[in-house]
Amino acid sequence: MKSKESYFSISLPMFKENLRRFWPISAVGFLLYFFSGIFPLLMSYDNLRPMAGYISNMLVNQNPMFVILNLTMPVITAVMLFAYLHQQASVTSLHAMPFTRAKLFNTYFLSGTVLVLLPMIASGIILLAMAKPVYDENIIGGSVDVSVMTDYFARGDILEWMLQSVIILLFIYVISVFAGMVCGNSSMHAAAALGFNFLVPALYVTIVVYCSMLLYGYNGESELAETTVILTPFLKSLAGEGMFGIKATLGYVIAILAITAISALLYNKRKFEKAGESLVFRFMIPIISYLIAYFGMSLLGFYFREIAEIEKQDIYMFGGFAAGTLIFFVIGRMIVLKTPRVFNKSTLKNLGIYAVIAAVFITSLMCDLTGFEKRVPDFHDVKTAGITIFAEGYENDRFAAHYFKWEDGVNALLTRDVSAFFRDEENIETVAELHREILSNKEAFKDLQVAEGGRDFEIAYDMKAGTDLRRTYSVPLKFYSKSDALAKLFESREFKKHFSFYNIKAKRFSSVTISEAQAVGGMFELATLHESNAGKEIKDIIACLEKDFQARTYSQEVSGVRRYCVLNLGIVENNRDDNGNEIVSYMTVPVLQSDKNTIKWLRDNGYSPLLEITADMIDHVEVRIDGVDNSFADVSDPSQIADLLSTCKESTNSANGIYELTFYMNAKGKQFAANVVNAASAYSSGEIDASKTDEVQLFDGSLSAEMIYYYDADDAPEFIKKLF
Repeated sequence: MKSKESYFSISLPMFKENLRRFWPISAVGFLLYFFSGIFPLLMSYDNLRPMAGYISNMLVNQNPMFVILNLTMPVITAVMLFAYLHQQASVTSLHAMPFTRAKLFNTYFLSGTVLVLLPMIASGIILLAMAKPVYDENIIGGSVDVSVMTDYFARGDILEWMLQSVIILLFIYVISVFAGMVCGNSSMHAAAALGFNFLVPALYVTIVVYCSMLLYGYNGESELAETTVILTPFLKSLAGEGMFGIKATLGYVIAILAITAISALLYNKRKFEKAGESLVFRFMIPIISYLIAYFGMSLLGFYFREIAEIEKQDIYMFGGFAAGTLIFFVIGRMIVLKTPRVFNKSTLKNLGIYAVIAAVFITSLMCDLTGFEKRVPDFHDVKTAGITIFAEGYENDRFAAHYFKWEDGVNALLTRDVSAFFRDEENIETVAELHREILSNKEAFKDLQVAEGGRDFEIAYDMKAGTDLRRTYSVPLKFYSKSDALAKLFESREFKKHFSFYNIKAKRFSSVTISEAQAVGGMFELATLHESNAGKEIKDIIACLEKDFQARTYSQEVSGVRRYCVLNLGIVENNRDDNGNEIVSYMTVPVLQSDKNTIKWLRDNGYSPLLEITADMIDHVEVRIDGVDNSFADVSDPSQIADLLSTCKESTNSANGIYELTFYMNAKGKQFAANVVNAASAYSSGEIDASKTDEVQLFDGSLSAEMIYYYDADDAPEFIKKLF
């Protein structure tokens, strides 16, 4: 019983006195909550539908005033309540009273907790009393079932907001109290309270940047924002994601309890005669100095690296590290010691210690002492391996992961970060071989992130042990296009099965739009097949696309050869919008010159006159070497032009040494271009069937009928190379 009284008891008279003295904090807080949140709702209470967005933002702590209150109320309360610790007279007189240190800490801590939470709780009670169904006026329709709509002013949402706010306020408050335990004056207390609340996220961000710069393959930046905001409830609330979730909430609660216990322990160990000093514990002096030096060193090093030329980035970065260390370590010592007289042996000693720690940290990353860069798992230990190389990153890309069904048990890591996954052991081993091949080319590939001709490549392993391993690299397009391992993966049964048009995770295909493939200066839509009147045709063209995809080789996929046309597939998703309407997404599917079945279908159905450019439409082809002055030559031989039309590329695998080809159309070619443009215009206006070229009027001649395509230096036809 004595132990309970010693560690958990409070002084009720002192608690009441604290509330009497500091009640204006809560009063001002409540008024700010009231006039920024409640009062606008009272003014529009008869019709709150226009306020739906306002209410929604408020109940996820996105109201600007709520954001300010969440951060400042706990800090101000902690600084004002524990200000007695920072004045010699007040701390001496208070601790001369017949109270244990534990009772004093408990009483003041609980007083601050009530002062911080009371305004928010009172506001929440008023909001609960005001709550009534509110629906967004922009999504209400006379025939819409209101039961499927979102109530923006539900009591459950208000209670969730109150719980979220309690966690935010308490988290910031306990850290602010901790700052008061180690600081000796109120100004230092206020600064430390704000700094400590953002210390862990700041450390995480800088460490991720260090690893991204110095560890080959590190990809922490892909989750930087997501992980940073979860480190404190205040930042997570700024992300506007609503409630924190059970795991995050439990973590915050544990952190609150742990920091409170540490603060209580420090209060009992605090030497009150140090009131007025910057820091009251000697162990905090080097810690604060080192933290200030670390962030200053990082700031200058990162900045110098950004402003330097590529080949001098490392030199500038290390120069910034050295300058930042010297400048900010001295500033840190001046702050913690409250004097400019810091140029002595003690400072030099502590600077040496910090320099050693910083050097070990940076060297360990540069030399990969942990083996991070070389770590490639054995395929026996991998449950699923994934890569992103087949997706361009666009929402409507042919190989975008969100279109396709994922097998049961596939780690969410893969569905988010990669577009193709493999469970077959042979394919997993192929992914590992590809990984090792990239590592063996580290010196050639590592600078591609800042050079032209590179492409991001991500590898992710879901390990049988329950962990994951991820790496991100930049590889040259030439490596990507020539990789035997990637060819093996692309042509594998597992890949073809997953990216089959019959593995789409949606109800059905609702439309197919046929577009010319940028041959005459733009991608023109020529016709659309709708399921309402062309259901069979849609099924037929999907079947042709599937046959061509299953037969396609990797070299055909990555050749970059001029496409025949582009199809845009309308896909009806399984879910509906707020009005109950079907949601349709669109997949862009290039039709390659090798897709014989699809091309035959388009020809058989009369679309080829608007899609096929032939040699007799070209007057001549001007060839030049990109970046080389006066490197011009012409090709006018019809057989050679036909060869160029069937092999020229829309994109290249090189950053230099590119042949640029400009195709100049003759009268027939200009007529073709005119037909395409006018057909697209007529189609978009709904005037005619764009597939019937005889109904298209002649183009007025204002279009510059030219096409530009390319070759890499090593794959151009020999007759092109001989021109130069």
